[in-house]
Amino acid sequence: MVLIFVSPVIAFATNFRCGGDIINVGDSVYKVIDKCGEPANKNNVGYTTDSDGSNNLVVEEWVYKEAGTRYIIRVIGNRVSDIKEERIDY
Repeated sequence: MVLIFVSPVIAFATNFRCGGDIINVGDSVYKVIDKCGEPANKNNVGYTTDSDGSNNLVVEEWVYKEAGTRYIIRVIGNRVSDIKEERIDY
């Protein structure tokens, strides 16, 4: 028996194209929703504090799918903190 494992290719990005617009690390969630609409999936993955430790911030991962690619947008405190790009097969 031969087992073949196929893992998706994951790359980190600083931006992604959403329709005719570009979303960048540092953009607000309001811009993301305005340009891309609501994500296909939204997960609360934890909490962190701001740079001076005085405010708790929600950490979420938003998932957008477009043309064989899944974009996983990490959101911290209403700002895009990083973007992962993952090739997917439908």
